[in-house]
Amino acid sequence: MGKLTTKDVRAYARAIGTRLRKITCDLGHKILYDPIRRDPTAKYVDVYDDNVQDLVETLAIPQLHVRRLKLHSSDPGSVRAAAVAAASNGPNKVESFDASWSLRISNEGARAVAEVLAQGWDLKRLALRKVNISDDGAVSLAEAIKASAESGTSKLRWLDLGSNDVRSRGAVAIGEALEHPGVNITRLTLRGNGICSEGMDALGKGISMSSTLRRIDLAHNGFGDRGAIAFADALSRGTAPNLRVLLLGFNSIGPDGMRALMQALMHTDVEHLDVGCNVIGASGAKAIAEMINSTRLKSLNLACNNIGLRGERSGLTALAKALEKNKTLEILNLRGNALHTNCAQDIADVLLEETALIQLNVGYNELYDNGAWEIAEALEENTTLLGLDFQRNEVTDAGASNIAKTLAVNSIIQEIDLRSNMISSEGVAKLQPYGLKTNTRWQLEPPKYKEKPKPRFSARKPKANK
Repeated sequence: MGKLTTKDVRAYARAIGTRLRKITCDLGHKILYDPIRRDPTAKYVDVYDDNVQDLVETLAIPQLHVRRLKLHSSDPGSVRAAAVAAASNGPNKVESFDASWSLRISNEGARAVAEVLAQGWDLKRLALRKVNISDDGAVSLAEAIKASAESGTSKLRWLDLGSNDVRSRGAVAIGEALEHPGVNITRLTLRGNGICSEGMDALGKGISMSSTLRRIDLAHNGFGDRGAIAFADALSRGTAPNLRVLLLGFNSIGPDGMRALMQALMHTDVEHLDVGCNVIGASGAKAIAEMINSTRLKSLNLACNNIGLRGERSGLTALAKALEKNKTLEILNLRGNALHTNCAQDIADVLLEETALIQLNVGYNELYDNGAWEIAEALEENTTLLGLDFQRNEVTDAGASNIAKTLAVNSIIQEIDLRSNMISSEGVAKLQPYGLKTNTRWQLEPPKYKEKPKPRFSARKPKANK
């Protein structure tokens, strides 16, 4: 079944009766509160207690198996009741417990969940995103995860504590938990907290020693070069054998931090690196160029990193030369890097080589028609690229005409995105014949708004005609 409410499940169970064998579904439940708390004049009804009891009794149905339990508008009491009910009604009762986006939960609710986890709850996925947890709550959860690992009952695979207020102490506790051999977390999300260099050092050490972690999201923490270097140095001390996805966007990482990260990745099997919306600049791009062929990266996001700022070309040139010899990178995102027309020559040089590149994003740059011509010429001989994002590069009909000629020759490419450019209806007409075989997207410029003269208003009465 799909997603049901507690009311749906209980109605279904009553209707089937003794013939009911098993119900497997996603279960959603909204916690209701007493109206007197919001309106003192309202007639008191014990809505909250009845509402929570309804959830507890639903989870007690023996035939019910919940893939994902989603609680809405939770508080510490309802989270505790739901966790206890999920843990005490048999093994594998609830696979995923999600109480995200409920600010009432706070550290008290996190401690309630931690207590149940420490007692052997066989939960596989836990999501407490944006629930007002700080270091105290994160430490409680980390200690509970470590305690369950020591007792051999830990089943947790996914942990999401994004968009909270976890800082150094909480990150250190989580990093220490990852070091434990009995902790089998494969996916960890800590984006949108306030983790600094001390926490990044502990996390790097824990990740390097974890034999199961595959994906970690540390975006939007603002730890800068200092945090990136601490993380990279700690990561270099181990092997992180299973780590494949590393998300570090929006962290003010500069050239020094980028160099340290690349040096660390040379000793790992990381396949996807996201450092979008940082400040690595041309120097950071050169650091990537020096070491990228010694990594196993398949996907690299460098969007919005000022690589071509103020006409700078050296960073992209170095990266392009390195990629000409690269045989692993499949996806490259250079969106929003102030790349200018001359940079298109470097991009074209990469496309002329037999590389593994299949997706390229150069949208939101300053490549213009000349850049479109350079890349279109290279694509006529390219036999690997499947998708090109060329949005918002101020391409006019001249550039669109060159791309149309390429589409007539290139039978490999499957998708080109030309939205938010300056292509007229005549330019679109040249592209339309290729829309059947290629997912070509464009967007006509909106018609110019002709401003009408504004009416004049006056507080004075018009003079009467004499």
